[in-house]
Amino acid sequence: MAQVDVLIPTYNRKCFLSEALEKLFSQTFQDFRIVIYDDGSTDGTQKHIPKDRRIVFHRSDQNRGVGYARNALLDAIESPVACWQDSDDISHPLRLEQELNFIREGGFEMVFTQMYFFHHPNHYTHTRTVHRIDISRYTSFNGIVDNTNFATAMFLTATRSIQFDEERRNGGEDVDWIVRLAEKGTKFGLIQEPLYYVRRHPGRLTARRRNSV
Repeated sequence: MAQVDVLIPTYNRKCFLSEALEKLFSQTFQDFRIVIYDDGSTDGTQKHIPKDRRIVFHRSDQNRGVGYARNALLDAIESPVACWQDSDDISHPLRLEQELNFIREGGFEMVFTQMYFFHHPNHYTHTRTVHRIDISRYTSFNGIVDNTNFATAMFLTATRSIQFDEERRNGGEDVDWIVRLAEKGTKFGLIQEPLYYVRRHPGRLTARRRNSV
């Protein structure tokens, strides 16, 4: 059994997925398993999954939404620790090592990191600064979004008892999940170093969500 399961939900992201996987294979910490859930892609994503014993690939015959995909990944976890990886983003080579050490040394149940935004490889913009997660501080949906880095999360798999809201098909399921974990008393930690790179592109759910809220 691997020490960490890396969970990747994807839908029509074949143009980005290969780069996300390449960066994962370059991690300094190598005792991990990658679990990919393809939520009914129509772009031939499955043909671009490399043959590697560390990759477990699941595919739905229809698009059921990101909440369903994330719950399917939670159900597929076998390792004691898991982390999210969006298929259009990339992880710093030290991400898994540093997040796992932070969980172990700090006694956290879930940790986040700072992150960079980018449009093209090796062209990174500003660091997104977040703070200690205290849901009571936020009075709006955007306030919570601006102060959490969901995609960077690594967590103890005991937290998977909280499932995603599958009715949130167009985004917001991640923030809702974090809020409910916070309400349950989950112990969060934050690594100040940027260890995750978020790709800015028009098809990203977060971009569409910000324009509609």
